[in-house]
Amino acid sequence: MLVCRLQVFASPRLTGFSAAQVGDRLYIDGGFINISDRDFTNYTNQYLLSFDLANDTTRMPEMTKSVTKPLTVPSLINGALWADSTNGRLFAFGGMYPNMLPPDDPAVWSFDTWNSTWTKLASPGARILRPASAMSTSVEWQGKAYMLGGFVGSRTTRGWTGNDWILKDMLIYNMVENTWRNDSGPRTNPRFEGTLVYVPAGDSGLLVSFGGMYSDGGSLNYTDAPMSEVDIYDISGGRWYSAEADGDVPAARRRFCAGVASAPDGGSHNIYLFGGGPASGDDKGFGDVYILSLPSFRWIKWFDGGPPHNSLTCNVINNSQMLVIGGHFPEQTICDSPEAFGAHNLNLTANTEADKWIGYNASQTRYTVPKEISDVIGGGQQGSATLKSKKLDRNLQVLFSRPLVEKQRAPTRTPSPQAKKQEKPLSLVLGLSLGLGIPAFLAVVGAILFIRFRKSR
Repeated sequence: MLVCRLQVFASPRLTGFSAAQVGDRLYIDGGFINISDRDFTNYTNQYLLSFDLANDTTRMPEMTKSVTKPLTVPSLINGALWADSTNGRLFAFGGMYPNMLPPDDPAVWSFDTWNSTWTKLASPGARILRPASAMSTSVEWQGKAYMLGGFVGSRTTRGWTGNDWILKDMLIYNMVENTWRNDSGPRTNPRFEGTLVYVPAGDSGLLVSFGGMYSDGGSLNYTDAPMSEVDIYDISGGRWYSAEADGDVPAARRRFCAGVASAPDGGSHNIYLFGGGPASGDDKGFGDVYILSLPSFRWIKWFDGGPPHNSLTCNVINNSQMLVIGGHFPEQTICDSPEAFGAHNLNLTANTEADKWIGYNASQTRYTVPKEISDVIGGGQQGSATLKSKKLDRNLQVLFSRPLVEKQRAPTRTPSPQAKKQEKPLSLVLGLSLGLGIPAFLAVVGAILFIRFRKSR
């Protein structure tokens, strides 16, 4: 992470942030930086950071400081960041305001990655509540984003009185037209701090959700969401389905991250889950990797032995690697991979333990099904899975049997001549190199950065 790399402050953690990919950059927005030698005080991240996915010379993408956000642009905690790569834009919505009262008009903020500028879009209006800790994803080829559940309260909504309230519905946002739609959620029990991922199957794709915490009618009376309970939304039909997953079902958890890789033949879709905090109880959390393979709805344990790790992000790159970034380590006070800004790379195609956590490879663009998966669901590296869940709704079985051809959409704008300027690596921007630097100079840089991270209430 940023301060860790400079080695000015001890043991910082970047948590509660959002991440999304546009082109060859993975952007990081918002969240807390937690610094152990300052009484574990949380400071909000005032930069929009990015990883250069085209640069793997140090076995991990180089982090760059894209832009210092204007004070009018909020830096939110546990919000959403959606990507419209076709038009080179990011959209930030939802989350908690750590340093100020929520504004009267909680609008969407859009970042133009071609020109490095922020724009405040029209407010969605009072009928759209902006939650924190919701489950969200975007579907690039449709130009739409989805946000399910989450909570609202005094930290998210101006004038809110009383306790936080857990939501059960799903918001659908059109990133091209800046329009909103409320849709129903999958269950009577509202939910938060789980996951929502896009799976390329059916007529227009499916959304898959699991994990986190259920709420009793929206109240603060929480119960664990069993990881065997999976909700599926058919985008084309606008209908929710429920499915029961079996196999090596992971323990209930929250604040984990997940990403999807699909077999070359489209016959299976594998959701890789990493880490998470305990849903309830005194456990420290999890540092493992599980795979939920669809349409068999079979859980497979893929990796064990990592330190407990939660409140982080997972981003699948080129359907073959998953960058795991940031997070809170409840059992550790040391820096997390300072030379790589707290980033780790999971090779989704690995067939040996030694090949699972390896350096990032910008040229790796092809996914093959690992043997540990095909041994369970049948088939081979290219797909041809034979195991199907016998408990699926018949309509859902049909949707999973249809190969999805994603349509390319035309951009609605073009880059200006000065757009897409080359950004410098963060180490160069700050005049530093990996693990090197003059102590006095580091102290000055550290002081500058310290001012940039506003103290949270």
